[in-house]
Amino acid sequence: MQLPAGGRRIHGHAAARMLTEDLPDAVDQALLYRNLDGDAATAQVTLLRDQEALQGRLADLGLVAFVGNGAILPRRAGNPGPTVGTGGNTVYQPEIARSFDHASQWAHGDRHGDS
Repeated sequence: MQLPAGGRRIHGHAAARMLTEDLPDAVDQALLYRNLDGDAATAQVTLLRDQEALQGRLADLGLVAFVGNGAILPRRAGNPGPTVGTGGNTVYQPEIARSFDHASQWAHGDRHGDS
């Protein structure tokens, strides 16, 4: 947060208002559940749990990473150079990745996908 100043002097009253009123209001709006979109917050938590479930399965399957089906990669395969522009390369799901289709169920304790 940049405090209001004139030259090398901070404007004390304006800075105090920022730190005691504006900043707490911004924190409340950003962090308190009652001020958030509940559906968006739930979707974010589900996404996190899915990611954790997928990461937990990688080593068991002999994999080192997971890229979602339909993801757009910004570089050509094997090219460490600049991005390929707006087109990118679309990733399509290999056969082994199909076991990840029910990541949400694994994240919630149902390891067999039978919810």
